Amino acid sequence: MRLKLFGVFALGTVGLLASTIAPGVTAAPDVFTTSTGYTQLATTGALNINPVPGSSFNATYTEWVFRDTNNVFCSTCLDFIIQYSNAGPGTSERLTTQGFDSFLTDVGYNTAGITGGPGATPMGVAPSTVDRSANGNVIGFNFIPPGSAINGGQASVLLQIQTNATAFTNGFVSIQDGVAGFGAGFQPASTVPEPKSTAFLIGACLLFGLMRWRVARQPKPAV
Repeated sequence: MRLKLFGVFALGTVGLLASTIAPGVTAAPDVFTTSTGYTQLATTGALNINPVPGSSFNATYTEWVFRDTNNVFCSTCLDFIIQYSNAGPGTSERLTTQGFDSFLTDVGYNTAGITGGPGATPMGVAPSTVDRSANGNVIGFNFIPPGSAINGGQASVLLQIQTNATAFTNGFVSIQDGVAGFGAGFQPASTVPEPKSTAFLIGACLLFGLMRWRVARQPKPAV
C-alpha cells in the first residue's frame, strides 16, 4: 500500500511540475489565462532602456512582482511580469532577466491581463520561444523575426515567470537586438532558514532544562 501511495504521489508531482523549464532548455512559452488572484507587491514603473552603441531601438518597460494564488508551485509564491514597448526605429528580438538559478520556473505570457494590475494587450507580440541558461540563472524571451520581432511602435504581451520563490530583491532586465541594453528590475530571493546547528542547540537546551525540572520535582528520600 505504501508503494502504491508513493507512486500516486510521484505521478502527481510530475504532473504538477510538467510545465517547468529546466536549465539549458529552450521551449515553447506557456500561456497563462487567469486574471484574478494576484496581489501586487512591487513595480518598477515605466523605465527606459536607451540604446547602447550598436543597437537600433529605444525601449520602455515595466516590471511587476505579484503573489499569485494560481501559481503552479504554491499559492503564496511569486510571479515576475514584464512588458515592454519598442519606440524604434529598429527591431528588438530578445528580453532577459536573471537571478533564477536557485528556483523552479514556469515561463510564458499572460493573455488575460491582471485585475488590479497591468491590463491585457491582445495585440501585443508574443515570444516565439523561451529559454533558460545552462546554470539556470537567466530566463530569456525570444522574439524571432519576421513574425515575432517587436518593431518600432509595437509592444510585447505580458511576459510572465511563475516561480517557487516567496521573497524578491533588486535585479536587472536586458533588452537586445544583438547588443544589450540594461535596466533595473526584480529577481527572486531566498529566505534564510534557521541553521540546523542553532535549532539543535535550542532543542538540546530545552530538553536539558526539562530533565532538570523533572529531577527537581522528584520527592527526596527520607533521612
